[in-house]
Amino acid sequence: MKKSFLINDIIWIGFGLLVCFGGLQLGFGSFAQPHAGFMPVLAGLTLSLLALGDLISGLISQWK
Repeated sequence: MKKSFLINDIIWIGFGLLVCFGGLQLGFGSFAQPHAGFMPVLAGLTLSLLALGDLISGLISQWK
């Protein structure tokens, strides 16, 4: 795994977590009655999890 890919994944994970934090500041609500922060939290979690998956996949492929 190149160092640039590692840095890129870490930046995307951080950005996703910042989006989640901002969404939680707006108020998450519930699945039945979502508030303004519902979609930002879900989008930030999705972004962070995808970047984390890419990071783990790259690190595992480097070890082999």
